Amino acid sequence: MFLKRYLWEKEERDMRSWVAVVCLWAAVGVEVGSARSQGLFGRDLLRPDRIVGGEPVEKGKFLWQVSLQNHQRHFCGGTLIAPNWVVTAAHCVENDLRKDMTVVTAAWDLEESSEQRRHRVREIVKGPYNSVTLENDIALLWIEEEEATARRNDLPHGTPMTIETRRDRGAGVKCLISGWGRLSSGGKLTPVLMAADVELRTDKECGAIFARHTFFSVYPSNVCAGGGKKDACQGDSGGPMVCCKGDTMDPSHCTLTGITSWGIGCATEGVPGVYTEVAYYADWIKTQVKKLDRKKSNGLTFYGEKNERE
Repeated sequence: MFLKRYLWEKEERDMRSWVAVVCLWAAVGVEVGSARSQGLFGRDLLRPDRIVGGEPVEKGKFLWQVSLQNHQRHFCGGTLIAPNWVVTAAHCVENDLRKDMTVVTAAWDLEESSEQRRHRVREIVKGPYNSVTLENDIALLWIEEEEATARRNDLPHGTPMTIETRRDRGAGVKCLISGWGRLSSGGKLTPVLMAADVELRTDKECGAIFARHTFFSVYPSNVCAGGGKKDACQGDSGGPMVCCKGDTMDPSHCTLTGITSWGIGCATEGVPGVYTEVAYYADWIKTQVKKLDRKKSNGLTFYGEKNERE
């Protein structure tokens, strides 16, 4: 099933090569102005384009979530980790098309373009991503807000998320995944941000499950979650898996634990989703940001450490 889906998506990418398609398996793009009226081509080996089994996010919440767009078409998610830094999946930006990319922060309904803060991408920093094994699926975007929205004080600002530094949080921890995309496999899209809760699985359990279903491996740099009726899907690729203390969703009590990466189908019974484990790359994130952004106040916050604003 996994291989069949991959070949289908590859054929689709070849057919649509004249379009500026930015990511390998992330959702084909959702045209912001007509998201309610058109369907989305099936794709995304990795993590597809919808939240399955979720609920609409309350407007003004989940302000760490961003939308990566190409000519106003949503194709992947991402997470704001500093005022001018976003973390996403490397497969979303495997083809470096910075001039055509826009990062939208503090969005809720993608059709409400007049209420969105829009940013250009100054730089893309990819981890050592391997498109064959799907390992090291992480990338950083250094962004800069466009003047048209920077002047508007009435628009909401995004809220950076704290970067997790603890490895292997353990099974049973409930976390939140979010994104824009299909509500069911092959179903309709919604322009409104959706979210769902999933439980973390142990590395041993996850490895055993995928060994029965695919030749792709789950690496120490991955973390698995879900396996029931709730899951990420095409278009959710690159988006956040956030774990919060207790039942609160206050960003000050939450950490970015995973980046939506890949899976077998969407909400396939008994099969969890695979995420890039953010804690595994915490030092890499810090190093890359400091290398490019030499300002003393870059805004990064790591769990258990003093805010990087010096």
